Amino acid sequence: MHRLAFISLSLIAVASTAERSFSNESSSNGRLVLVALSGLVETQAVYEVNSPIPYMGIPALYENKRFKALSYAALNLSAYKMKDHFDPKSHISRYDIDATLYPNRSTPTTFFRYGAGLSPQFSRDESFFNLTRHGFYYMRMIEIYSTYRNLHARTASTNKVKPKQTIIPSLAMSPFKWHYLKNPWVYAPMVIAGGVSFLFSPSEKPLSDAQEIVMFGNRYSPYRALFLFSATVAYKQVLTATGEEMYWRGTVQTELTERLHPSLALAISSLLFGAWHIPNRGLGISIGATVAGGYLGYRYKSNGYDLGEVIATHFWLNAVTGVVEFMKDPTSSGFVYKINWKL
Repeated sequence: MHRLAFISLSLIAVASTAERSFSNESSSNGRLVLVALSGLVETQAVYEVNSPIPYMGIPALYENKRFKALSYAALNLSAYKMKDHFDPKSHISRYDIDATLYPNRSTPTTFFRYGAGLSPQFSRDESFFNLTRHGFYYMRMIEIYSTYRNLHARTASTNKVKPKQTIIPSLAMSPFKWHYLKNPWVYAPMVIAGGVSFLFSPSEKPLSDAQEIVMFGNRYSPYRALFLFSATVAYKQVLTATGEEMYWRGTVQTELTERLHPSLALAISSLLFGAWHIPNRGLGISIGATVAGGYLGYRYKSNGYDLGEVIATHFWLNAVTGVVEFMKDPTSSGFVYKINWKL
């Protein structure tokens, strides 16, 4: 990882030097490397445990937005301090997991002894840390797109792609706009994905068999837990859909289209999008991501490079499949600590 950091930062430095050698009106050949590579490497550093690369806002520094870069540095220090406090990898060795000690209705005041198991409080802290880290991660991707769009606008007269300049908060709210919800290009994939998830997702015990669910350190009835989980999914997927679409379609596909045939740019960006999912999700999910990336990239191109529809589609694909999987098997959620099943 240290070698990756050195190589990546070296490439960033080279790209930055190359970029500054071009005038604002010329084709900026270092733009994609500078913004996409530096931003993504730094963004991944926020998500990876014990990463040697802090997020220092290199794209913001490039635009001479020093205050913004300084703010990122301060947020980064806060995130790493919180990671040191809550990171499960640094605490798990202190506990011996014993399933017989999980809380239940008959012993509502039972708490774990030190060294006797993971407590509901630990689960709550871990859950909130993961949500915070998720927010930092995708906010960085959104910032990469914002910086790229500003750089792309410098060469507007020679650009092949003319993306719509919708403000970012409006794009992030696309999943909840009726204009997109009634669009068959949005709801048809959502229905198909929900059906496929229902038919093929593994199921140990469905939500209807649960009596009580412990999540975020508290106990809930099954359908209150479903409501809380759905709200959590909505928060996560707004960030996920907005960040990933702004990066993969709004930045990568746009820049590739500037240099290649639009169909080839679509194919390459879709393959990269699928490959990006391999480390955390596996080959099977990456194939599905490649197909989804192709569909989203096609719609992005067909709509005159407007991100609204693809953000809405991405959100509902992820949200519906996540909720269906939870209903089929609530133990699949990383936020669930313990389930008391009906006898």
